[in-house]
Amino acid sequence: MFEGETYLLVESARFSNVDDIKSILEAHGATKVFVKHIYSNEENYLWSSKRITHIICEETDFIEYETAITHMVPVTTPLWVTNCVNYNKLQPVKIYNPDPKYFMKDCFVCVADNLPPGDKELIYGGIAAFGGHYLDDLSKFTTHLISLDMKTEKSIIALAAVAAGAEDDSVPAIKVVLPHWIDDCFKAGKMLDEKPYLLPNPPILVNGKREPASSLDIVNLETQLSQDDQWEIPHNDDNHSKKSQASMFLESKRVFIHSDYNVSERLFKTIVDLVAKHGGIMKETFSEDDVDIYIGKYRRGKHYQSSCASKRIIVGTMEWLYSLLVSKTWKLPTNSNLLHYPVPMNPIDEFKGLKISITNYSGLARVYLSTLISIMGGSFTKSLGKDNDYLVAASQEGRKFEAASNKWSHIKVVNHYWVEDCFAKWELLDDLADPRYKYFGNESDQNVEHLLGTVKLKESILSYWYKDQASSLGNVIASNDDDGHYFLTPHSVEKSATLEFKDSDLPEEKENYTHMGSKSPETTPEDETVNGSGFRRSRSAALKAAERLHQDMSDLNSYEKAKSSKRKLDKFLSDGLQKMEPPLSPSVKKKQFLVTGDEMEEISIEIGKSKSNSDENNVDKLSKKTKTPPLAPKEVKLHAIITGCENEFTLNRNTSHKLLELGIKVLSDVPKKHIPIDTIIAPKILRTAKFLSTMATADRIIHPSFLTAVLNNHWDNWESHVDEYSLDKVLSVAEVNVELGHPEDSENQLAHLVGSNLKGKLFENSKFNLSINLNGGTDVISGILSSHGENVECKSIKNVNSSNSKQLLEDDKGQVILIASKSKDTKLIKNFKQFVEHGIVIEWDWCVKSIFLMKLQPLSDFMI
Repeated sequence: MFEGETYLLVESARFSNVDDIKSILEAHGATKVFVKHIYSNEENYLWSSKRITHIICEETDFIEYETAITHMVPVTTPLWVTNCVNYNKLQPVKIYNPDPKYFMKDCFVCVADNLPPGDKELIYGGIAAFGGHYLDDLSKFTTHLISLDMKTEKSIIALAAVAAGAEDDSVPAIKVVLPHWIDDCFKAGKMLDEKPYLLPNPPILVNGKREPASSLDIVNLETQLSQDDQWEIPHNDDNHSKKSQASMFLESKRVFIHSDYNVSERLFKTIVDLVAKHGGIMKETFSEDDVDIYIGKYRRGKHYQSSCASKRIIVGTMEWLYSLLVSKTWKLPTNSNLLHYPVPMNPIDEFKGLKISITNYSGLARVYLSTLISIMGGSFTKSLGKDNDYLVAASQEGRKFEAASNKWSHIKVVNHYWVEDCFAKWELLDDLADPRYKYFGNESDQNVEHLLGTVKLKESILSYWYKDQASSLGNVIASNDDDGHYFLTPHSVEKSATLEFKDSDLPEEKENYTHMGSKSPETTPEDETVNGSGFRRSRSAALKAAERLHQDMSDLNSYEKAKSSKRKLDKFLSDGLQKMEPPLSPSVKKKQFLVTGDEMEEISIEIGKSKSNSDENNVDKLSKKTKTPPLAPKEVKLHAIITGCENEFTLNRNTSHKLLELGIKVLSDVPKKHIPIDTIIAPKILRTAKFLSTMATADRIIHPSFLTAVLNNHWDNWESHVDEYSLDKVLSVAEVNVELGHPEDSENQLAHLVGSNLKGKLFENSKFNLSINLNGGTDVISGILSSHGENVECKSIKNVNSSNSKQLLEDDKGQVILIASKSKDTKLIKNFKQFVEHGIVIEWDWCVKSIFLMKLQPLSDFMI
């Protein structure tokens, strides 16, 4: 079990049975086991040639500890060793960390989709920094779900899992808590009792707001928050207010957080409190003379450039700030982790499509390398297959290394130096460019994992992003992206490469579960079943039953009755057994997915349309008794459709009402009556029915962060800001061009698209025959085509034979066009070609590409 690893046991008063642990390690294959006393400073074992891969201890006051943290050498306890043996499986080392400052180590967190994406990212970052784990899906490991209410899918599934767990001890109890719990844990520097924060009725909220309450739980909570603060030294008789020197490492430092983190006001206040606890001052606006620390996600914008050019302002990321809070030790971002400095906005072109696997790196080292790979644009694969391009290895051992060296010689084998250098220089480097990349140790040093983290960022490289050369790299955006406010300006959507988890030839040796989350893709491969609940497929049978409980929701009437009053809804939630959606008829089930070329996107069904509460009819009825006052007459100046924004913005009765008061009408569905839609709100170029249909009338396509900014600012003059949120400004012209099917370096194609004189006329007088097997159904497809021109005729086709071939629609040119699915319509296509003389069979992608380019494309390019 411990084969190939070298251990250092640090003896102390709390860890006296070192001989027993040493015997266990050696009996289960450990290569070497060293023992030292905690106060022995004669030799730093991590600076020697002993190649320590793991440290076992109960206390952290030894000279190797800080070095271990810097180089991501796993530090764990003797209990980890015994549990590995007892369970006959390597356990994750992180939850056994002996350092008390990692107070979240027993937490495995998932964040619901009703929190802003910026909050979700920073919550996950804080959880990881303080020793916890996270995954953006519910799983058998989940201990806490962070949510604002009990109306999200994840909340409902968690509730059902709790009900299932009451009958099955193997199902973990998931605590559904407000994000305020995480905020307060971070501020207190310790784990707090969850009870005051538990949904659906958290005592800390009074009438939906956090107010003082008289309950015993709140009194106990305030006591926890005010006493024994882990960020401060204990009070003494001499000076009750004195803080440790370590806790004041931000003293008088003025900190500014850039808007690309897009945090909510609630979370921002938490960060303000954390900075203040350590002596710092948070600045809401940027001024070069009034800021000492600039915190940003990307290397972009005038504030980033000004901060770098000043040489006085320290530039770092939230991950760096979190690391300072944990270590209470000052370290410059460029002298520490590569992720402690803002990253480039766009990935490395040459890295796109590269599949890279990792072996013989464990724990945080493995997570760190996979993150670097993903940011650069590569795909981290958990398994190694013949289609991999690189293997990053720490030593010359294991099945992956053998396969890459002997079986699949085209796979390039490198160590972590290659990954770190590629990241630091921001280019794809030749694996033979530096002999360090092929060094895997020697006889006395047979593993190079302990050398991880030695590569640093160089000023000569970073200067390209903030000097004149920055524009040539395409990483500096227009200055209007920086208005100085911390959560109101447009933000860029983070490009997170999807981690591959596939059944392949060679599974990772000694693999532990991962705690790295990734966003779900916008579309899924054709014919693939979408698992919308958020649970991993590997969960227990009881949790599968809980998911089915949600997916088979059939008693809509009970749910509607329950929503009519708070008391009934509370009972409904506590039972966890009611069902919330009507059964799908076979015809509806067939229309549950819409194919867009080679991809498909889930179509919202009649009840519960999408993971957000974006359906205007799917609204909170808890406030039914308190009637919303009628709107004052207000001229609607913007008619918008919103699509694909589940992770960016929640459209419900409240937000719709506020936007309408400002003259913005946002719809979640294409209106049946003729209402000209002049604006599409989407996080990127999409292929949904709503997006494709409304491109016939839209004058602009904007990012959903516009709605967030309008509501947060209460902008009456929003018309002067709306163009700042155009998709090509929030993302980039190059990225939008590629999504529309144009070369990256071509002129702004989004402007051409929304300004085209062919809008609404593209398919005018066209006639199409539609296969009934088209995903989404012929009604949806016909609706999209008809929106782009008058007198568009569509006919549904099930089969073609000699008798009905003359009844097919024929256009003015004498062509009979059939739009079909290449994979599902093989028989239909064969018969069509046999019985139709002037027949042409094309893919649906012809329609999509024609709409995106606002020009009919050659049929020959899409013929089947």
